[in-house]
Amino acid sequence: MYLSTAEEKDTMALTNPMPMGPWKITVYDQEYFQGRRMEFTACCQNIMECGMENIRSLKVECGAFVCYQYPGYRGHQYIMECDCRGGEYKCYREFGSHSQTPQIQSIRRIQH
Repeated sequence: MYLSTAEEKDTMALTNPMPMGPWKITVYDQEYFQGRRMEFTACCQNIMECGMENIRSLKVECGAFVCYQYPGYRGHQYIMECDCRGGEYKCYREFGSHSQTPQIQSIRRIQH
């Protein structure tokens, strides 16, 4: 199930208060880039408020991000880059050594 164009615009308005920069991450609720997806170009303090429960795969298309286990940028941290694996993380076990669940609930972009 994918977001409609209207839903995508609403999601972008929630997560992108600033003009788009050189950052883009797409998250999926199923492994291998399947299921519902959301794109982020800015930080998101609580992904669950945007309607995404679990993140099971993701693609970093531009830039680098720190993904956090809990809302408010807390818990285990995972550095996600477009250079590593071509930016593709097919399942949550590829997120990092502490990743035992598909629990990413906040995202912060890394400034260069």
